[in-house]
Amino acid sequence: MNSLTIAKKTLKKDEGFNMRGYKCTEGVISFGYGFTFITKEEAEIILTNRIITAAQNLEKLKWFNDLDCNRKAALINLVYQLGFDGFKQFRKTIEYLTDGDYKKAATEMLDSKWAKQTRSRAERIAYIIEWGDLVGY
Repeated sequence: MNSLTIAKKTLKKDEGFNMRGYKCTEGVISFGYGFTFITKEEAEIILTNRIITAAQNLEKLKWFNDLDCNRKAALINLVYQLGFDGFKQFRKTIEYLTDGDYKKAATEMLDSKWAKQTRSRAERIAYIIEWGDLVGY
């Protein structure tokens, strides 16, 4: 092992991992492996990794690969927000997407708890699904 690998191993043990955040001994909110803040560059790396994960999960669905880039991006956005398991609950939407009926898929998306909770975002994503256009972004 090299020094970086050893340092990573010992830091993980000494810092511990907490995904929700906690108050450290100094009363400062910490998360992850003792992070008290995150830089924009670090946030970009996390964002990119989560986008890749969302896309990889969606690519398991044969019909997803036949979509245009804008519709793929819209579904990646949805999976990023809800997780892949949350997306799989959109059974009728998925059925319509599989059939290429984007209007009905968009309508189903808007008839959901998700749409009620994040209306503007849901409307933008549903619009992209229906029309394939990025209006609003």
